[in-house]
Amino acid sequence: MIARVLTNEKWTLRPTGDLAAVPHSIRTATIPARIPGCVHTDLMRAMLIPDPRVGTNELDLLWIGETDWEYRTTFDLSPEQLAHERLDLACEGLDTIAELFLNGQPIGTAANMFHPHRFDVRPAAHAGSNELVIIFRSPFRHIRAEAKRLGPRPVNGDWDPYIFIRKAACNFGWDWAPKVATCGIWKPIRIEAWSSARIESVSTLIRRGLGGSWVVQATVQLEWPEVSPVELTTGLLLGACLRDDHHLDEWESTTLAPGQRSVELQIVVDHPRLWWPRGHGDQPLYRLDIGLHAMKGTIAPMPTPHEPWGVTDGWSGQVAFREVRLNTDADQHGHKFQLEINGKPVFCKGANWIPEGLFPDDRPPDKICQRIQQAAAANMNMLRVWGGGFYESDEFYAECDRLGIMVWQDFMFCSACYPEEAPFPQLIEAEARHQIARLSAHPSVVLW
Repeated sequence: MIARVLTNEKWTLRPTGDLAAVPHSIRTATIPARIPGCVHTDLMRAMLIPDPRVGTNELDLLWIGETDWEYRTTFDLSPEQLAHERLDLACEGLDTIAELFLNGQPIGTAANMFHPHRFDVRPAAHAGSNELVIIFRSPFRHIRAEAKRLGPRPVNGDWDPYIFIRKAACNFGWDWAPKVATCGIWKPIRIEAWSSARIESVSTLIRRGLGGSWVVQATVQLEWPEVSPVELTTGLLLGACLRDDHHLDEWESTTLAPGQRSVELQIVVDHPRLWWPRGHGDQPLYRLDIGLHAMKGTIAPMPTPHEPWGVTDGWSGQVAFREVRLNTDADQHGHKFQLEINGKPVFCKGANWIPEGLFPDDRPPDKICQRIQQAAAANMNMLRVWGGGFYESDEFYAECDRLGIMVWQDFMFCSACYPEEAPFPQLIEAEARHQIARLSAHPSVVLW
């Protein structure tokens, strides 16, 4: 796989469509844009608007959420990239209602900020310079159109009906947040050229086996190019390696059939060290590496712990050995709601986690880690990720793993009745599938 990161390319931003609400000084402006980011921070950086987080500025800036915005960049593609079977635009986060064009040709749409989007751009791409345009539609106009189409639903508060878009509810105002309906490329974006197959997702399940053994089960979903399996001449080996700081290495591998979409790998470990919540024991973490290894003909060189994989695609994460049970047995008060970790009841002490700031720039990894360290210093052992914000960053969960902070994870719903009509079931299913797989490896996530 050849990946070209587009984050550092020269991006520009401008308002588009109906400009009636846009100040005259901004209507014809071409504004430098920073990726990842959002419209509000780019406008602030260009000194075109005041900070909406200060005073009552939010009331004067509501026009931003009423406006469509266009992001634009150019990037080069080489003949080597175009020689691959697939050429994808991989967007980790688009906020939210978006239409994408490459060299003037439509390549796809997006309508959910809570999962990545991937577009096959090969039909529109060419060698040399390529122009990418992403148009984000007004979130306010979108929710009003959906509310008119589907009819109103109860919302517990005086905020706009955020239920009609798969976007952070707090963007539309909350008791702690001003109304700043953002849009933009809020996570990294890149071009990926690949052939044969790629790893689409990995979900892990760790359970007790017999005696003192434990089983690490990794379910790997694969994507293949849109070609007939008989055309695929390169064999692939899928392998998994588990190791810890004490150089424990356990291996499992299997040869893939052409076009095989799902593979389950299992590694058995005898008497591993157990992960415990803060205050109840240590937090040993094990590294799990999964790789696609190209075979020459029918011969696959087996990787060893001391040799590089030479993978065509790979996934890495940290896992831990722990068992969680939510005990709802009957008691003298009715029923318990008690978490048991490795068979031991744990008293949960913690806080509600809302987004660390309104904009992507407000949430750098070091700041997120500092907040979790503060929670640990306050003797907390649990954080509940609130459903009116975002599924948190990888750094959030990794730091919770490291410090033994349990995570009560909300799906992104809060304080309202959400629509069940199309397209919402499909949007929500894609979101849930992605986030459950993404977070499955983290021992800190104990409750959904």
